[in-house]
Amino acid sequence: MNIKKTAFISIIAFLIVIAVYFIWRYVRYRTTIIVQEEERPETSTIGTITPVIIDSTNMPIIPTTIPLPTNTLGPIYSNIPSHCMENYATVAGTANFSESEFASRDGSTTPNQLKGNLQLLMQQLEVIRAAAGNKPVTVSSGYRSVAHNAAEGGAAKSKHVCCQAADIKIAGMSANKVYDLIAQLIESGQIINGGLGKYNTFTHYDISTSRRWDYS
Repeated sequence: MNIKKTAFISIIAFLIVIAVYFIWRYVRYRTTIIVQEEERPETSTIGTITPVIIDSTNMPIIPTTIPLPTNTLGPIYSNIPSHCMENYATVAGTANFSESEFASRDGSTTPNQLKGNLQLLMQQLEVIRAAAGNKPVTVSSGYRSVAHNAAEGGAAKSKHVCCQAADIKIAGMSANKVYDLIAQLIESGQIINGGLGKYNTFTHYDISTSRRWDYS
């Protein structure tokens, strides 16, 4: 009986020691966690963005209406005819043609919104000039302001006011031959299939829709 009692007491004592040991380890673990959390900063500077305070007192005022761009090569007009396709450029010119040759005869400046059309027209005329053996091409009428077109009795929706048309003469060639040459270039796909008109002393060509007429 004494042996069993002694063994029982020993087991109880052993279990108490084990329990005390694990309680001690747990208390130590929790104490370490609490200390680490107290030493940790509230916020970290790693991966954060420092706020920037902007002083708006000296900032420029942005206008509610943004002005159209301007330059010294030609003004921006707000009254471009509604039938005209706008094609903005600040300058137009090719190897054998310059803006001055297409200027409106009343002295009006060619609008920048239409100079892209003029550039494309010049490129077609370069092809025509080359096909004519590089003979000089004279532009008798290029761009026309709305006022000048009306004074000349031009059509209300003339392509001249859109910088898309030119009345031309080629040295050493009749108007009929110039007309036929342009028609051949259009047929072969070398230039834009636009408007082509035959007159007694000149030939009209434009880069708008395909049309043909004969006023000779």
